[in-house]
Amino acid sequence: MRRFITGSLSALVFCAAFFVTSGSASAQYPVPFGLEAVVDGAIGELFHPAAVAGANTGCGPSAAHPYPVVLVHATLADEADNWVTLSPLLADNGYCVFAFNYGETQLSLGGRIDGLGHIPLQKT
Repeated sequence: MRRFITGSLSALVFCAAFFVTSGSASAQYPVPFGLEAVVDGAIGELFHPAAVAGANTGCGPSAAHPYPVVLVHATLADEADNWVTLSPLLADNGYCVFAFNYGETQLSLGGRIDGLGHIPLQKT
């Protein structure tokens, strides 16, 4: 299952990289690809599972990008693991990016493996 999720996310990152250029003049976050992204994600997951470059910077939507991007990680992952490439890529291209961790349980190894806990539905 983790292999499927990783493959799906890799395809998503590739598509995002294809449609959004990372070489914009306002680039302020490094955008790791390939092995560098894997290493950065692993390091982030170990030391900073609740932080990813380009996300949660306090920005606001702009006229060019009026809707914020909210990145929600997969099961058995966290934001540092899933969004190490996509978050800075979007932020460097003017999008306001938000990411968060959810579903932490006793099995989460201190927040390193999230998306495990029950998330109740709220009736509206």
